[in-house]
Amino acid sequence: MNPLEPNARVGPYIVESALGSGGMASVYRVRHAILHSAHALKVLRPDLVAVREVRDRFLEEGRLQARFRHRGLVRVTEVVSEPGVAGLIMDYLEGEDLSQRLEREGPLPPAEAARWVTEALQAMAYAHAQGVVHRDLKPANLYIARDEDGHELLKVLDFGVAKVLGQLKTQTRASIGTWAYMSPEQIEAPTQVDHRTDLFAMGVVLYQLCSGAIPFEGQTDFDTMQRVVACDYKPLLHLRPGLPTLLDEVVNRALQREPRERFQDADAFVQALRPLLEEGAAGAQVPPPPLRRGNTTLDLDTLEEEAAEPTAQATSVALVPIPDPPGEPTALVPRPSGALSRQVVPHGVVRLAGVLQIGSGLLNVTVMWIGGCLALGSASATLGTWLGMGSAASACGCAGALSLLLVPIGMLEILVGIQALALGRGAAGVVGLTSAVELLSLLIGGVPAALVGAANLLLLRVREED
Repeated sequence: MNPLEPNARVGPYIVESALGSGGMASVYRVRHAILHSAHALKVLRPDLVAVREVRDRFLEEGRLQARFRHRGLVRVTEVVSEPGVAGLIMDYLEGEDLSQRLEREGPLPPAEAARWVTEALQAMAYAHAQGVVHRDLKPANLYIARDEDGHELLKVLDFGVAKVLGQLKTQTRASIGTWAYMSPEQIEAPTQVDHRTDLFAMGVVLYQLCSGAIPFEGQTDFDTMQRVVACDYKPLLHLRPGLPTLLDEVVNRALQREPRERFQDADAFVQALRPLLEEGAAGAQVPPPPLRRGNTTLDLDTLEEEAAEPTAQATSVALVPIPDPPGEPTALVPRPSGALSRQVVPHGVVRLAGVLQIGSGLLNVTVMWIGGCLALGSASATLGTWLGMGSAASACGCAGALSLLLVPIGMLEILVGIQALALGRGAAGVVGLTSAVELLSLLIGGVPAALVGAANLLLLRVREED
């Protein structure tokens, strides 16, 4: 690329210094020869100027940006087209882009990251309404400038350049854009993307601002592309566990592989970030990781109260477990004294109850099976002795049937005991259930079987007396 030298003239503008360069263009600080006003000049690479399609599209996007009227978008004020030169005159900005701030300060606080992403999304909402898709959003294209009052505000740079991606030859587009910020559909079918590809890129930006890492960055471009297409990245909270859960949820929504599963427009993305902005405005900071004891999250306020009042009565505050969503540990929260509460039984007690219950079930199965067989045998003997005593035979058969009924009851006890071993909490409910099963087995099988057995013995004794 042949850079423009200082004092070189491009139309009515005089080049003062180079500001930076990218894959398709370079940016210079220029001064109007007559008005002496400062501007930024973005010129297309000389080898691309010769490609008529690229040149025409570059200038067309410049004319489109000239119609923008949004404080978050850099406005193009003039198009410069001369032999060998195609350039856009834009507002001159002083400040730094987000990649420079990230390098200088490291990961940003959630509220600050949400602020910059929100300002970029608000600008993008305006651009999307104008039918423009950026396709190359990244920290280097998000510039923190200062307004006339000295307040920082974000400006979106480099509109339109990346839109050429879908219309250039393979060898040309291979050097355009940044793979790590592209959406899966932009890699697979770059000419078929819509505004949701920009929302995916802003999800990548938000992830990077909060963690300092790029979610899909690989060792090679091919590796990066594979990770993007597969949406293979480490959850944000794995890198910074203390970040708000809401932030992680927003990032995950923005980085969905299927466009229909992401935020459907920039406004929806902004609304999802609003609670983080409100927390930032209230001076909220990222909370430290929660204190835990085993699988239980401890309430810090309660611990401080207990430490400050060691002699307080135990009934003043009762800690009760409130069920959390599946997979989350139980959180302890204060409840007024006198309220009904559930107690958490140690896991060792639960396991012991389970082992005892399995043993009881096995014993019931064995004893009741033997009892049933003996009862049936007794019934057969009685029938042989008392041919005319149908009542006795019926009674003995009933005793055998009732004893056999206790076999499934014993098996149920075994299952309950296994459940007790698998549970990590709620041992009181398990013990209560097994006690009920034990009582039921006595009422259904044991008492009637004992009565029928007594009747059987009485009948045999009467026979002996006869």
